[in-house]
Amino acid sequence: MPGGNLTVLGDAAGDLQVGSDRGIAFLNQTGGSLSKVVGQFSIGGDFGTYDLSGGVANLNNITVGIGHGGVTGNLEQTGGTLNATGQLQIGVWDGLPVTPNLGYSTAGGFYSLRNDSVLNSTGPVRIGVGSSVSGALLVGEYHHVEAPVGNFHDQTIILGESGGSGALVVSSGTVSAGTVYVGGTGSGSNGTLTVRGGAVMLSGAEGVSVGRADSSVGFVNLEGGRLTTSRIGLDHGTGTLNFSGGRLIASQDNAAFISGFSKVSILDRSEFGGTDDPFSGDRANDSSAVIDSNGHQITIVPALTGPGILDKKGAGTLTLAGANTYSGGTYVEEGMVIASSMGLGFVTISDGATLTLTSNDSIGDSAKLTLEGDGSKLVMNFSGVESVSFLLVDGINVAEGDYSLADLNARFGIQFDGNDDAVLRVNFVPVPEVSTLGLFGFGLMTLVLLRGDRKKQAKIES
Repeated sequence: MPGGNLTVLGDAAGDLQVGSDRGIAFLNQTGGSLSKVVGQFSIGGDFGTYDLSGGVANLNNITVGIGHGGVTGNLEQTGGTLNATGQLQIGVWDGLPVTPNLGYSTAGGFYSLRNDSVLNSTGPVRIGVGSSVSGALLVGEYHHVEAPVGNFHDQTIILGESGGSGALVVSSGTVSAGTVYVGGTGSGSNGTLTVRGGAVMLSGAEGVSVGRADSSVGFVNLEGGRLTTSRIGLDHGTGTLNFSGGRLIASQDNAAFISGFSKVSILDRSEFGGTDDPFSGDRANDSSAVIDSNGHQITIVPALTGPGILDKKGAGTLTLAGANTYSGGTYVEEGMVIASSMGLGFVTISDGATLTLTSNDSIGDSAKLTLEGDGSKLVMNFSGVESVSFLLVDGINVAEGDYSLADLNARFGIQFDGNDDAVLRVNFVPVPEVSTLGLFGFGLMTLVLLRGDRKKQAKIES
């Protein structure tokens, strides 16, 4: 259909189907307009493909992939605009028993939204509905500049329902919706939300709700791009939340911004190809989990685990309430972080940012603590001694020893605050590099001695 207008009329029984039972069909639209505003528009009673590369389609009650075994429906949108009213369903069981002698046991539906195409959907979206059915909505391509738009007008997207499997994968472009249910109602339902690039913006109070039933399973993977939401919560069933890149942005205050999970994994970005993501906006482009409080007060309740790096951005406050064990290190770039457990690795506080420690075992003896610029601040709201491996303040390596709040204030002014009985212990300072020693006339033997016996290291505070 290269041009012109085609309008399909009829009542609710007057459906338009691309690919009927035991049939194969293709519908290609490169321009013009196609309208089916009553009844149902379905793709794939056996195998059907609708290819929309240009023009406008106005369609009602779209079902992509409906059947009970060996059925595949494909909607490939590489251009144009699709205006969808009523339900949009991708991968639906038709209620009939699977026919074993066909050699198939599943039905599937797939919707690919690519290039500069636009989808406007004003009804609920259900992906993977029914036993032995799978469905997927794929938006954009990873590391591509293309910008498809999926606008769901504050509607709900359900991934996996009534025993089906559903997936939403966003690799570029933008998706806006109300709430995403990952693993919907019904025994055996499972869903997956993966953000690899682009932007996903959710306006609903439930945000990302994982596990809508006790037996459902949900997976949320943030690998790149940006996800803006009020929360990510495991509400029923089982589920996982994994970070390996991208930025999670809060849309409101929430004392349970991330909650319900037994743990949240911060993975190594290099294992997922995320180190060259130009859209993440993270520090040194190496952070695995970028949390942007966006001017709000938010709390991550479960423990953060894994080998990755945590990067706090945005005004407002992030509270880490779990017993964290992530080991890649922490950047506090903007706003405030409050924690009794920072995981392992380095801790760097940027100019203008604040870290508040509520326990004297928050950082760990092997951590290198860095305050960058005279606007960075460490608040020691604890009693007793907190130990760090190195302390670097405004480019100055602080000598090993115990420092009370009064000592730190006398040396660095308002960059330190907290309890009067809090003590920061610096275990040792870095060994000067060979080139530095050479500048001061030290020989190789001195270098060997310094590295062999840390007790004889010269204190290099300046």
